[in-house]
Amino acid sequence: MESTIVHSSNEEEIQSAWRKADEAFTPWASLAIEKRLSYIQLLRFTISELREEIADIISTATGKPPIEALGSEVIPVLEALRHIEKEASGLFNRERVRTPMIFMGKNSSIIRKPRGKIVIISPWNFPFQLSLIPVVEALTAGNCVLLKPSEETPLASLLLEKISGLFPDGVFQVLHGGAETGRLMIEQQPDYIHFTGSVATGKVIQKQAAEHLILTTLELGGKDAMIVHEDANVERAANAAAWGAFMNSGQVCLSVERVIVHEDVQEAFLNSVHRTISNLRREDRKEYEIGRMTTKKQWDIVYSQVQEALDQGAEQIAGRPPEQWDKQSLTIEPIILTGVNREMRVWKEETFGPVFSVRTYSKIDEALELFHDTIYGLSGSVFTADQELAASIAAKVRTGNFMINDVISHAANHYLPYGGAKQSGIGSYHSTAGMRSFSIETSVMSARGSMNSEILWYPYEGKFESLSQIIDYYYGRNRNWKSFLQTFMGLTRRP
Repeated sequence: MESTIVHSSNEEEIQSAWRKADEAFTPWASLAIEKRLSYIQLLRFTISELREEIADIISTATGKPPIEALGSEVIPVLEALRHIEKEASGLFNRERVRTPMIFMGKNSSIIRKPRGKIVIISPWNFPFQLSLIPVVEALTAGNCVLLKPSEETPLASLLLEKISGLFPDGVFQVLHGGAETGRLMIEQQPDYIHFTGSVATGKVIQKQAAEHLILTTLELGGKDAMIVHEDANVERAANAAAWGAFMNSGQVCLSVERVIVHEDVQEAFLNSVHRTISNLRREDRKEYEIGRMTTKKQWDIVYSQVQEALDQGAEQIAGRPPEQWDKQSLTIEPIILTGVNREMRVWKEETFGPVFSVRTYSKIDEALELFHDTIYGLSGSVFTADQELAASIAAKVRTGNFMINDVISHAANHYLPYGGAKQSGIGSYHSTAGMRSFSIETSVMSARGSMNSEILWYPYEGKFESLSQIIDYYYGRNRNWKSFLQTFMGLTRRP
């Protein structure tokens, strides 16, 4: 557990950082996209070369196993950087688009420009990945970034501060502290806010942003469900559930927290999960799977939800009972609960710990009803051999993301946007969606300017009938190109 203490940025330091960002913005935004991408490439090379040192820092800061730090923090950032290097030039050069016939003689394009100063507030569960991915998307778009990482993982925050030194002074700055630091940063009225964290904090940030009409992306919580159909590869589904629920001690917004399994395969599924988790190793081994909770506050939340569920009649079929948990070590072994009902907090609230609850179904409509029994809409999955059924379920679920016969990994595919529905968030990032969200998209339509007037300009006299005919010839049932062109050109010749 971390004992590192980092000084919280005060109001004067925040204002100083703001002035630096102001000074840095125009030179940075004026760079050609290829020059900005050279910094992105340097960052990729640096992270790749220091990957094991970075993974060790992340592991120490969060309590996750080093291989998870490497696989779920370092690699997704490197993937994001590679994707940006491939896609950004096309995105930030003028994009020509089609122009409707009704505007013949004109051409249309989109120009993407930086918004200005971006505030990014990131969480403690993935302090490297969930900080750097939005940061590099915003920087690539030509913005200056002021990042506030979580105060719960100061070692990771210091690492991010070192990384910021790869960019010109004032372009990427790291400010430290808790909620008050975040509030003071937003009071400076940035041009955009990207927040990742809880629904409760997201609402506070959204309210403060709304006072200044600041645009936001909010990446919030989840209560993801996995549907295991009767024809599923049960062993694969069990392995996916174990990893998807217990990786990073369940401190993943995409974590499998609810399993909805067909009644005919419940026993086989649970037996297979038991076999998988019985072989998981604890932190005292060199390569281990079971890490620790990152914060005492989160340990308390998990304890409270599990104990309450047991008091209300749920059955714990894996893991130690709560009274045997060791708060000093912050370790919680994988927990599986059955006999859970929809009124229990462990079913309806985000747990953010190594726990999943199991319910059964007999018909797929029942499974979908259970799937949607939540205020969240981040992601989910189905395991089935029937690809048509899987596709139909993917089309019906009200989530921002979905996986078929897999869990979580879609978040590392940067050709896909990532964002939540319902109370799981507002907006999205990853793919080109992230860079676009950090950009002002200016729509440009250009006329040659040789004509003295346009068909809809003054005077209106004698134009109504011609416009009515144009509607009929162009939009109506009996489209007539010749008559449309004759009428249109006739209007353009009017004084």
